[in-house]
Amino acid sequence: GTAVITNNVAPVINSVTTLGCNTAALKVVFSKDIRCSSVTLSGSEFSITPGAPAITGVTSTCSSPQGTITELTIQLQNPLAAGNYNLIVNPGIEDGDTFKDVCGVDMATGFTIPFTVVAVPPVSVTGVTFTGCAPTVLDVTLSKPVWCTSITQPNFSEFSILPGNPAITSIQ
Repeated sequence: GTAVITNNVAPVINSVTTLGCNTAALKVVFSKDIRCSSVTLSGSEFSITPGAPAITGVTSTCSSPQGTITELTIQLQNPLAAGNYNLIVNPGIEDGDTFKDVCGVDMATGFTIPFTVVAVPPVSVTGVTFTGCAPTVLDVTLSKPVWCTSITQPNFSEFSILPGNPAITSIQ
């Protein structure tokens, strides 16, 4: 037949969000499938304003240049502070183009999408329980999970007991 089945609508980015509380990683969701061959691992297609934070690379589920993705993650050198930002798409330094959909249509150079990084509330102690009148073990409940590696060993300086400041010998 003479039918032409193509979609000449340029791809766009639908959303940009942080990965949970990790503000050094941005999840980018595209409006349609993007060819893996148009994605550079350095992330050179992207820039962020204000401040021009350093992009160290991107990760995706691309396993071959012939594959496609609908999202990727931008890795930043440093976490973004809470605030409003713009993600801008530029021609990649390595391949000279933006992102291509499966029909070979390029995302528009200069495509910009605003996003917000929300302030991450600090962890707080929500409860302390113990047994007996001279406890040697305290059960401390925190407002949210914390990384075990964020607790300073061997002195556990994030915690203190007042009055008297008795030594804390272990944390589980």
